[in-house]
Amino acid sequence: MRGAALTPLDDYNLKGDALAVLCKHGWYVGAECLDGSRKLRRPGKEHGFSASWNHGGRGKLCVFSSSTQFDMAPSTYSPAGVFAVLECNDDFSLAAAELRRLGFGADAQTTTHAHQVRDSDTATTAGPRSFTIWKPSQFLSYTPPTDSIILGDSVMERGKWTSLVGVGGLGKTRLALFLAICQILGLDWCALKVQGKPLRWLILSTENGLRRWQTDLGAMLAARTEAERALVDENLAIMAMTEDEDGHINTGTPESMTRLSLTLSERKADVIVFDPFADMIDGDENKTQDVVSTLRTLRQIVRKAAANAAALLIHHARTGASNVSQAGDNFNAGNFGRGAKALYSAVRAEIQLAPGDRDNANMVVMLCGKNSDGPKFAPRGVIFNADDCSYTLDPSFDLETWRADVSGKHTGRACSIADAVEAVRFLAPNVGDEAKAKGIVEAMQDASAASLRTCRTRLSGALNLGYLRRGSRGGMYRLGSKPLPKQPSRG
Repeated sequence: MRGAALTPLDDYNLKGDALAVLCKHGWYVGAECLDGSRKLRRPGKEHGFSASWNHGGRGKLCVFSSSTQFDMAPSTYSPAGVFAVLECNDDFSLAAAELRRLGFGADAQTTTHAHQVRDSDTATTAGPRSFTIWKPSQFLSYTPPTDSIILGDSVMERGKWTSLVGVGGLGKTRLALFLAICQILGLDWCALKVQGKPLRWLILSTENGLRRWQTDLGAMLAARTEAERALVDENLAIMAMTEDEDGHINTGTPESMTRLSLTLSERKADVIVFDPFADMIDGDENKTQDVVSTLRTLRQIVRKAAANAAALLIHHARTGASNVSQAGDNFNAGNFGRGAKALYSAVRAEIQLAPGDRDNANMVVMLCGKNSDGPKFAPRGVIFNADDCSYTLDPSFDLETWRADVSGKHTGRACSIADAVEAVRFLAPNVGDEAKAKGIVEAMQDASAASLRTCRTRLSGALNLGYLRRGSRGGMYRLGSKPLPKQPSRG
């Protein structure tokens, strides 16, 4: 069954989601079995099963109940057959026309014989195909889509999975919300560059209630223009924990996976946030096989409903100073997340969050635990502003000092970006004044006893962030137009 081009019926057999159509018409779809099949229950039936899907890997519906619109076995139905029966009252000509309207097919003439979609053992089907194999020259000539990267240097990318892992109470969900709004509005997120046009975000979180979302959204959007708020409203969708919402998303519960599949199919999101990942694990988060199985189920659903979407999985880190100190450490970053290491191995990139101060929860450290497709971003301190629920870079952050504080060892050799700015302010206090790099570095060393290399690095960082600017001659610096962020109280 092959003409000049693909018919709408054939195209739907390759791309269509028959299970979503069945769910729409009241069928219950069970979890995927080890052989890839699924058990289904017809509408109105409370127990047992009425049909099977993909039995034997054939990608067809086989019904063994006489109380449905379908013929019973041995008849089987391809995805297009399911669509024709349920959506078009068994009219395959109408089904072909409707599928063409929905964008399926590419030919001018559509064959509409029922035997093409109501399968038999001898009918032509879309069978297995070989893996896609490229020559080296094809890889070398490949041009990635210009809008595929979402955050940083491939920290988040379309079609790939990223994890956001942090100690409890640091505001991981709020940071993810802030990320969504920043991307939609084209604003940098915690000094990481956001890229691309505004994307459609879907946050599936089972922890925050309506009041919490209302508070955070109200604060983040209060200072935005009407046009900006409208843009966010158009592109951001969040799961609402209303009284009739059970708030359960677990891969071991067939009903919740069916609802997840339907939600993703309806929303057509570009970025999907799963929060928290631990609640979605079917089994024990400490068992590798349970975590791998959970990830496999989520990937299958996302791949089918939103194949090109980026996924962000929010997960808890281990607690305690010894575990916190492993964040961003090349030797130990894989141990930072709670439970089995399967999540760390499965994602392409991992953003790790740790407390920045023992006594101040508003100070957070953000590190890159992993980035398989690009360089790891530099560790940074981030300050949470409770007034507008925003996050700004902490110029006083020093990684060595923070690690020493976590381990209980104070070296006294701290030097920060803020120190570079203050050195310039001391040496060139008036408008138009400039200071030499040598004098700035010497002042920084006198104040901190840090190494020459560290002081030069902090001076360069202050320049790159706009806190300082180049002077009229080489090697000269003056204060920039960007003021240092106000430091939160440590009391």
